[in-house]
Amino acid sequence: MLTRPYWDERLMIEENQVPHVLAIGDSWFWFPKNNLLNPIFNVLGGSKCVLAIGNNGAEAVEYAKDYREQIQGSLDAWKGSIEAVLISGGGNDFAGLDDMFRIIRTRCDGFESVDQCFNSGEPGKLFDEVAAGYRTLIQMIFMAVPQASIFIHNYDRAIPTGKGFVGNGNWLKEPMTRAHVDLSLQQGIVNRLLFEFTQRLKAVESESDQIHFVDSARLRARGLVAAAGHREPAAVRVHSAIEGRGVRVGPDSFRGFRAPARRGRPGRHHGERNARPHRVGRRAASEARRLQQDRAAALETRIR
Repeated sequence: MLTRPYWDERLMIEENQVPHVLAIGDSWFWFPKNNLLNPIFNVLGGSKCVLAIGNNGAEAVEYAKDYREQIQGSLDAWKGSIEAVLISGGGNDFAGLDDMFRIIRTRCDGFESVDQCFNSGEPGKLFDEVAAGYRTLIQMIFMAVPQASIFIHNYDRAIPTGKGFVGNGNWLKEPMTRAHVDLSLQQGIVNRLLFEFTQRLKAVESESDQIHFVDSARLRARGLVAAAGHREPAAVRVHSAIEGRGVRVGPDSFRGFRAPARRGRPGRHHGERNARPHRVGRRAASEARRLQQDRAAALETRIR
């Protein structure tokens, strides 16, 4: 009997389970307790095994690069059981000090419009790269699991207060403060970033009927986002799609899903800028080989 999602593939194997839902993402999937996977698992009622891949702080552009081996290994090993793939990523690609200063000018003194604050070609260039990361990852998924349903989502809102879960967070507000962006423009800049991100995700969704975009921002505008403890309706919609009932995931699919409280920027804990999915060097290679051997042994046992 399943009792929880898995954030450790080896533990899943040791407990003789195989994943039905693969969740590739950042702290929306990995933040302790307050994440999206727990309510999804609860609505599934223990009938589907959910396996997470990624990390707090993962960037969308990293999934097909730094995380590629781990993701490909899981897709290849469990392609016979995977029914759906959830993808969460994008906030870490634009909200921190380093990324924001790629997007906005280092000095915005006296600027009177949002557009004046952006570097040449931004924020379009950055979000084109994020969309390219999504497309590469989705191509990997469909190559291994062509029947999979894929779910992607945007953010309902982001307010540049400078406040994190505990103390200050160096995301959104801090880089704009350092760049001397007028307070009257700061929320407008954030709104533009969320708009650009949403447009890229909608374009990705349009490329396949198996890709489902969950518009959290639209839910917020319609007043449909419930309190943190009421996330089940969204998971029911995911459940329906996974069960193959022909449900097209619409704007209320993730009703009640809110970004988990966090210390730093969306998707990344403050201070985890260099978080990576694996250790470097011989130890990482050895662990990867052992995991592959464990996968093979688990599949062989099931065949017998």
